[in-house]
Amino acid sequence: MPTTRFRHRRPKLPLWVLLGVTGTSLIVSDLVVEASADDTAFPVTLTGAGDTDIIGELVTWQNELFESVQPIDVQYFQRGSIDGRSQLLRGGSDFTVVGVPFTEAELAARPAGAGEIIGVPISVGSTAIVIARPAQTGWETETESPCDPTDPEVDMGDPACATVTGELTGPIRIPSENLGAMIVGLPSGAGGLPTWTHPDLIAALGTSDLIFQNSRPAARPTFLNRTESTSSSKSLQLYTKVLAPTVWAEITASDPTFRWEPVGETFSPRTPSRNGLDTQIGLMSLSNTDPISNSTPPNWTGNMGPVPTTLIPKLLRDNPDDGYQIVEIQNANGDWVTPTRESLDLALAAGTEMNVAADNEVPGAYPLTYINRLYTVAGTLTPDEANALAATIRYVVTDGQQAVIDHGGTDLPDALRDEALAQADHIVETNCTADGYEVTTSGPSAFEPDTPMVQAIASMKHCTLVPTPPATTTTTTTSTTTTTTTTVAAGPAETTPATVPATAYVPPYVAQSPVTVPVRPVTTTATTTPVVESTAPPTTVEETTTTTSVPSTTPPQTTAVPSGGGGSRPRGVALTNLPMTRPDDGSGSFKKLGTLMLGAASFLLARRLVQARRVRA
Repeated sequence: MPTTRFRHRRPKLPLWVLLGVTGTSLIVSDLVVEASADDTAFPVTLTGAGDTDIIGELVTWQNELFESVQPIDVQYFQRGSIDGRSQLLRGGSDFTVVGVPFTEAELAARPAGAGEIIGVPISVGSTAIVIARPAQTGWETETESPCDPTDPEVDMGDPACATVTGELTGPIRIPSENLGAMIVGLPSGAGGLPTWTHPDLIAALGTSDLIFQNSRPAARPTFLNRTESTSSSKSLQLYTKVLAPTVWAEITASDPTFRWEPVGETFSPRTPSRNGLDTQIGLMSLSNTDPISNSTPPNWTGNMGPVPTTLIPKLLRDNPDDGYQIVEIQNANGDWVTPTRESLDLALAAGTEMNVAADNEVPGAYPLTYINRLYTVAGTLTPDEANALAATIRYVVTDGQQAVIDHGGTDLPDALRDEALAQADHIVETNCTADGYEVTTSGPSAFEPDTPMVQAIASMKHCTLVPTPPATTTTTTTSTTTTTTTTVAAGPAETTPATVPATAYVPPYVAQSPVTVPVRPVTTTATTTPVVESTAPPTTVEETTTTTSVPSTTPPQTTAVPSGGGGSRPRGVALTNLPMTRPDDGSGSFKKLGTLMLGAASFLLARRLVQARRVRA
């Protein structure tokens, strides 16, 4: 007898149920995301412009500062040293970083009463000289056969008569006079100072057998400088003036239209250069093209130029096929040196002025060094910006120095670090002038990154909101007169104002300014009957109550913490904060889609109910 099998079909969920569940999920999940976003403080933006010596370590600093409880968004633009200082004085940036201080002319042009220029040492700057592998033949050598091929008695097949080929594997050493001639673009013929066939350069390299030395007596590299003003350009010219006096005398005489003295931050237009660090490096990395002529001249051998020391790791990483090497140069002591942590520390031990090891005989010290300083103008920052810039300095000169070391530089001497921390406090003090704010001393705030050395600083200045005094009621009672004085904070008029707890909020880019809220005078009448224990016969006392009306003018009710992340929401809306932010219409979330699904589910459910009623009818 055949067996009948019953297949159980899973019940299908109605479409309106699926739509309802999905729509509800979308709306709830979006609300959760919004709640999480509300807990994240809005970044305080700092805008800087200046030199490029900090580019190598800058990204590390920016990332760490953005991870603070109160994120700090440091935006930095390469403008050159002169333009960086000029932009700061024009009010176009919050700070600049340069290795050359303000000139007397720049200071004299400032208007009377302009704010104090505050300088802060933040890092050790230095310039490395790099050279790319020469075009075509590279560093290949070729030693000619010692045998005379015209002598019939000589067997040119003898190994002793063979031409020996090889490659220069030792360091690339360039004496100071030869380097100076390359730096300033000194023209010359065969055997001149900037050529590879000059006797001093041959002796420093330890060979005269480079293929381009044998085939092109006037062969020379192109030294590509920067067109815009840089601290490095001034350092290189000072080096040439002091350690290559022959070159300096010749170049100043051959190019008299350019003002070589006092030594400045730009090169003569005749000197090979290109604008911008990225452009300069990109052109130097063209292995078969002279960046000046955009061709391959017969005497051109390759490219070289100055690069910030802390950018060397990136240069080598980004251009692995260009064979870059760091050139060994001479200091005033005659030592062959490259920028290392040890050679930079030896220079700093002798002094912190620019090129100290080029001006003084300091054994083992690197000569192209200087101090990068951050400059800002007092009275130009909001409380948020002052706290953020101070926190930036505190991080950069402590834990942030490891990034400089990791990129091939060295850290600030202790004395300069202490100076920087003191100047960070000074920045707060000179910018905390807005109504409703005060300078307070405490440990790290929400602005400071959570790094060991920063968190170990026990005392630092912050610009914080002035605490709102609590509402108080004082009652004085006498046998005949009772005087009630009521102090009412901003808000609804009440005889006994209630204390409203502050609500945490996230501030906008610009710190909230204290708001003066006029309050209509409040007049209240309070009758107080004192209780007096006395053995005297009872008497009737007529009480007279005198009430003093006190208008209240207070800043917004906020907590006394640094403005910015971790601040408080003002009670009410001030006209100075308009226009108000548009209400969220859900266009950037799943709210609309979720609402649409819930609406569709409701429609389907309603239609189902109507159909069911019709069937029953």
